[in-house]
Amino acid sequence: MTETLWEARDSTDGAWKEGKISFNTGFEHRLVFEVVPHLPSPAGRAYVAIDDVSLAEGACDSDCNFEKDLCNWINMDEGDDFDWQLGRGSRRGVTGPIRDQSSSHSVSRVGGYAFIDSSHPRRSGDIARLESAVFETPDPLCLSFYTNMFGAGVGRLSVREVSGGENPTAKVLWSVSGGSGSPLSWELGRVTVASPNRFMVQLEAEIGEPDAADIAVDSIRVEPGACPTVPASAGRVDASCHFRDDTCSWELSSTGRRLWSRAPGGHIALGSPPLQPADHFLSFDVDGYEHQAGARDTVLSPVIRARPLACLSFWVYVASHIASMPKIGSLQVLHINATSNDTRAIWRVNNHLRHGWVLAQAPFPADTPVRLALEAVRGSGVSGLLGVDDVVVHEGDCAVLPPAAAVSPFDCWFDDGECRWTVTSPAEGAETWRSAASGAGIPQLLDHTHRVETGYEYFDPFNQRSTARLVSPEVPASTQLCVSLWYTCLGGVQQDASLSLRRQLGSDNSTTELLWQVTQGQTGHTGRRYTWHYGQVQLPSAEDTARIVIEAIGMQAGFAIDDVRVVSGEVPCPTRPEWGRPAPPE
Repeated sequence: MTETLWEARDSTDGAWKEGKISFNTGFEHRLVFEVVPHLPSPAGRAYVAIDDVSLAEGACDSDCNFEKDLCNWINMDEGDDFDWQLGRGSRRGVTGPIRDQSSSHSVSRVGGYAFIDSSHPRRSGDIARLESAVFETPDPLCLSFYTNMFGAGVGRLSVREVSGGENPTAKVLWSVSGGSGSPLSWELGRVTVASPNRFMVQLEAEIGEPDAADIAVDSIRVEPGACPTVPASAGRVDASCHFRDDTCSWELSSTGRRLWSRAPGGHIALGSPPLQPADHFLSFDVDGYEHQAGARDTVLSPVIRARPLACLSFWVYVASHIASMPKIGSLQVLHINATSNDTRAIWRVNNHLRHGWVLAQAPFPADTPVRLALEAVRGSGVSGLLGVDDVVVHEGDCAVLPPAAAVSPFDCWFDDGECRWTVTSPAEGAETWRSAASGAGIPQLLDHTHRVETGYEYFDPFNQRSTARLVSPEVPASTQLCVSLWYTCLGGVQQDASLSLRRQLGSDNSTTELLWQVTQGQTGHTGRRYTWHYGQVQLPSAEDTARIVIEAIGMQAGFAIDDVRVVSGEVPCPTRPEWGRPAPPE
């Protein structure tokens, strides 16, 4: 007999990650590590490596299968009415499980589980609490377990998160009531637990009708990462959804241009049962003929209640099937104030990531009610997949994953206007910066992000020497930034037509400092073709607030820009191109 104890399906991107599993058996046995290739093609080269294998008695951390004891879980001494017990099969035919969870779907020896006994002297409303060890990680955890609630008078089972030290507070994360249909029916329960403070988890069972139904739990596992609540009705899940049955409370576009839809397949979440129905995920159409390149669509979350800190966790698949054509599109998370409707991007990835599901996280402010939106932009019509699955919103802070998806208030890809930048009013009759997102761009010029005809900003003066300025939001004092952008030359050849990055200092913007500048003569522009060039410069910290200004000057010759990125902190930021560094003052 062979039984799968543990499996991993997702790439670690070359990093070592810990895997662990609690198991028991009453027979002599061997452990076998088995690798099954995911891609049958020889082009799908990959490797799997393991190291530092060890075996130890007892359960891993807060895992427990209740074979011989409660592991690291304890019965409460105060605050409840009675204790959880260990069991190996109900002695009554009208209540309790016949076998433990692991043996209920195999021929293995009957094992143990934890349960509450509802018989005399228990009364309706009596409570028993089983408490975990202390968790000290700020990162989200996925608690999964199986429960058996067979009988005519089943009460309620809840998962509580307790934090606060000497003055602890508890909140219910997950709760179910009512019985299952069979004494062999073990149902999966799953919920995300997360807190910025030290916390414990409690399993709280409440008696319904005395002597009419017991409540049992088994196979508890605690894994890193967030997970959707199962069943969805068990928790106040806000925007959490695994899309297996529907889109939960997420709203698909009501227009005829809908590009998002539910599709079969998806990421297999932690704690999933060995046999599960067909999964579903949200899929964005990247290659259908009925939609044009540059088309966009949004999926909108329900209103998320206010909380001190919040994190969006989800799995994303963004991959092109053609290696030489990676411009599949982009996916971003928008943060929308539910009161003012102010909208800004908090997470974004562009084009091919890798083949496979990638864990994504985005922290966001939620001191007032907000909504989140998943907005995708279609690339240049390549074959591929852009999908989202297992969305979870939980309390607590988190790191941005993948790190390259972090978005600053100054970033802009120009696929929907100028983002939070402002175009200054030009002199009468002069040309200024314009958005190609409206469809009125430069003929034959494709943007840098997706190689589509829209999605860039351009300055194209005709017969009057003009100066165009694009001004950023305010940069706080004492902030060091690395500013980058892509640019290309437009129009005829004008040697002194220039593109520059400047800094305006002070609340009145009275002082202007030149940081970076290129001219058409330096780029080798011939007027015959468009070539995107990379520019980068460091913005030193200043004692006062500032704004970044992208300035273009020309007559019958101009520039287009795209993919403006601004990274804060002390990061390597050499000037690119090297001749973009302005000459020192004489």
